[in-house]
Amino acid sequence: MTKRLGLRRGASLAKGFHTKASLARVAYELLGRNGFHGTGLNELIAASGAPRGSLYYHFPGGKAEIVAAGLEIARAQTATLLRHAFAGERPLQEKVVALFGQLASSMNADLSSYGCPVAAVALDNFGGDDAIRTQCESIYATWRNTIESCLLETRPARRAVMAVMAEMAEMILMTYEGALVSARVTRNPSVLAEAGSSLANILCSLGNRHEILPGQIPSTPR
Repeated sequence: MTKRLGLRRGASLAKGFHTKASLARVAYELLGRNGFHGTGLNELIAASGAPRGSLYYHFPGGKAEIVAAGLEIARAQTATLLRHAFAGERPLQEKVVALFGQLASSMNADLSSYGCPVAAVALDNFGGDDAIRTQCESIYATWRNTIESCLLETRPARRAVMAVMAEMAEMILMTYEGALVSARVTRNPSVLAEAGSSLANILCSLGNRHEILPGQIPSTPR
């Protein structure tokens, strides 16, 4: 009997964790599509199929808590994407063109819902919840640091090199976010590929100026 009760309790806990993770995933998807103000508890319940009581059980803090959980999914997923994109020995410009091309393909396949939840929430929440603003700031720092760490893996750890890599990481992230917003507004995924090509040329020039990017490719024709 004790063993059976333990199995039931374990199954119940597993189901609870699954429900909580599912709700966070739905929040992540809705935030990318609708932003902060367009993602209400009713929308979350309808999209997830979870009962209202389940939502409040797993997220007693209500909307603010479930939004925070959705943003953490964005933090982890995009950090993984960036880590894979900038790892390895290929020239940086090739990595940039490939990343932005991949983003364009993904948006082209799902134009209606593809977007960055963090950007959507940060813009929607301007002047609002300071905890959410701080979380968005922290997520951007995670992404920037992820890019910078990858760039430094194959470079000598000199102060001048580190400064340029930090500048490049900031430039890559700003272009990444800006191009996503522009492509979403214009409903034109090719904006992403064009932004990647332009960024590759800028990085090539910056690298040549500081003589720190070995194995570069020529500027990408536009």
